[in-house]
This record gives sequence, C-alpha cells and structure tokens, in this order.
Amino acid sequence: MDVMIDSCVVDSFASEGFDPVADLRGTEFNLAYTPDLQFEYRQKADHEAASASAKALALGLLQSGSLRGFFGFGDSTQPVQPYLGFDQGIWVDPDQAEAIRSIRTRKNRKGPIPRNRTDGGLVAFAKNALVVTNDRGSHWKQAPQGKGRVIQWVELLVVLRKEGNVAKALRKFIPANRVSPR
Repeated sequence: MDVMIDSCVVDSFASEGFDPVADLRGTEFNLAYTPDLQFEYRQKADHEAASASAKALALGLLQSGSLRGFFGFGDSTQPVQPYLGFDQGIWVDPDQAEAIRSIRTRKNRKGPIPRNRTDGGLVAFAKNALVVTNDRGSHWKQAPQGKGRVIQWVELLVVLRKEGNVAKALRKFIPANRVSPR
C-alpha cells in the first residue's frame, strides 16, 4: 500500500525522531509522492530555516519514494504540473476526480502551486493510499471510500509513541485493522 506524507508533516516526523523512510523499508508499504509533493519536498530540503533532520527526511522521501500522479496534460506555462503523462500517470476514478474538483484552490503568493492543490491530489489518492497530514482543513474529510484513508498527525503520533515504529503504527490505521488510537 502506498503511503503519502504531506509536506506539512515532515517537520513533525523529524522533531519527534520518527523516520518513515527507514521504518517502511522492506515492509508492505511503499512511500509515494505526487508531482506537487515532489516540488514541496525539494523546497523543504533547500529551505534555510528547516532543521537538518527535516531536510534529510525530505531528501529521503524523494530518494526512497515513487512518483505517483493522475494521467493528464498540464498547462505548459506553469512551472509545476500536478499531472503525469503517458506511461506514468494513472487513471483517476470518478469519485477521485470529484474530490479534486470539490476542493477550492486559490493563488498562492508564496509559490507556484495554488493553495490546496497539493491537498486535492492527496485527498483523491487517499482512496487507495494512507495519507498522513498535519492540516486540519475540512477538505480532508472528502476522501473517497476505499482501502486507504487520511491520517491526521495528532492521531498517528499517539499510536507512534506506543508502537515506536511508523510501519507498526500505520498498520493500525488500515481500514480492515482500524482500531481507536486511544
């Protein structure tokens, strides 16, 4: 199963001392990232204010993860495309497309990716992947039903502190294995 880690939670993993790259290696989980996350991870790795451990984790996610994106053609005038082309992109299901459409984006003065666009892709991918975020926006509740889900950092952290390992903690959130993190 794919695991996608929102860029907003990289600092949280790093500051708590959990390494999803190491913990997921050799397990049933595959780290994956969207084209927008790829850009955001690179930004994190290059950001002066990011901690050394957050920079290392962002680079590790890029090196260990696989690029995942929906098939499509982007606007060649945009520096960051959310879609992948032939032999790379995967077909979007109607409910995933609806999830993306339902999330309002707006211009981002801080960078080339519109606000909430990365989230829209992650919400759609949560149908079949585990998506970890530290963003409490209501749009995260719009993930289509499937074998995946959105996991909020505060929920994961409770289980991580008990389990001590990212893979063990994530197993508790797979819908068939889901238990209350209390």
